[in-house]
Parts: sequence; structure tokens; C-alpha cells
Amino acid sequence: MPQSLHEGMIMLFCKQKGEKEDLKNWRPISLLNVDYTLLVKAMANRLKKVVEKIADPDQTCGIPGRQIVDSLALVQDMIQYIKSRKVPTALVSLDQERPLTAPPMSSWTGHSHRWDWATSVTW
Repeated sequence: MPQSLHEGMIMLFCKQKGEKEDLKNWRPISLLNVDYTLLVKAMANRLKKVVEKIADPDQTCGIPGRQIVDSLALVQDMIQYIKSRKVPTALVSLDQERPLTAPPMSSWTGHSHRWDWATSVTW
């Protein structure tokens, strides 16, 4: 593969709303070369034809014909089952909207309490 397929540039763009001094108003974007973008688009178009057959049935995001409400119904069923059986359980919900402000995965080990996100993140 040519070297250009391994190159890209990450830029930070500020959302139009909010203060520019606030880090949560900035978003990283990867700028990739045209040859890489074309190759990925061609591969994605081919993959669309078989993705429903190879993706796990629980995968709903990005799969044509599947909806996020299917995942929500599954979680609700699991919660109802756990409550009826009184199974000790922990449910972890990750907010993917703010991945840059989440604590590193290594800091989760051994913690069974609820995170206070505002005080657990240091920059």
C-alpha cells in the first residue's frame, strides 16, 4: 500500500454554539487523503451487502433494517429478568458523546461505587 494510505491530519473544530474557551465545544476530525477515502468507500459499499449476515444479532447501530429501539428493548428485558431473579448485577452505561472527558479504563479496576464524573477527570 502507498504511504499516503497511512497518513492523515487531526484538526480541532469549534462548534458554532458556546464559548471557544470551553473544551467541550471542540471536536476532533480526521482529514484523510482522497485515495484512502475512495478505498474505504468502495470497501464499505461491498460490506453493506453482507453486513447483516456477519454482524452479531445484537449489533443495531449502522446495520440497515435494525434500530436502536431493539437494543433498548433488550436492556429492558434484561433488567426485568435480573429484578425477578434478584441477581446481583452492575449496569454500566457509557456516554459516547463525551469520550474525551471519561476516565481511562484502567482506573475502573476495583471500583464498585458510582463515578462522580466531574471530580474523577483531570486534565
